[in-house]
Amino acid sequence: MPRALHVLTLLGLSALLGGCVEYQQRIVLEPDGSGTVEVRLDAPKDVDWQMENGLRVPKGREDEICAEIREKYSTPHVRVESCEVRLRDDRRRTRFTLSFDDLEDLSELDLLVGKCRFELRRDDGLEVHRVIDLDGSADWDSVGTGFGKWVKERLDEDVFSKIRFRFEIVFPKRVKETNADWVRGKRTAVWRYTLADLVGRDSVIQYATGE
Repeated sequence: MPRALHVLTLLGLSALLGGCVEYQQRIVLEPDGSGTVEVRLDAPKDVDWQMENGLRVPKGREDEICAEIREKYSTPHVRVESCEVRLRDDRRRTRFTLSFDDLEDLSELDLLVGKCRFELRRDDGLEVHRVIDLDGSADWDSVGTGFGKWVKERLDEDVFSKIRFRFEIVFPKRVKETNADWVRGKRTAVWRYTLADLVGRDSVIQYATGE
């Protein structure tokens, strides 16, 4: 079995045993390009993924997780405004909010989902480009016949669809143009993916303009 398929098989099976994983990221922009970003991660409490350039699910006590977040994301131009970790039944919900002086200050911060690169232009309103770097591998899409192909199909259909991502960018007044899946309430561009949508891809590009 190709190495990337083997790694993804282990990842997918761990999710199957533990339940759904949901990641949400919401960026609220001010007219000058500053703003806030809220990250929410809802996962089984026993899941502990620490994948380089990929989804990270922190594990530990609330004070340990929030201390790590404050240390990791506090920079001269980015501040941790709040952090909260709650255990309910068999799930852990992690939520934190950062404020930033300029959207591009978030570039290279992984925000628990891999590194992102932002470009912000202010020629006519606000124009945002975001590239999310993924750990894609060509051998996932080139799996041949036999067990490897069967595993890939089962993971795509039954497991990877349970790992969900949602990204939002909220503009001060309205969204003018975007490649988002939809626009909510005129101001918010929304992108949604499952892990099945992302497997094998090197990056995801999101684009939106607004005012």
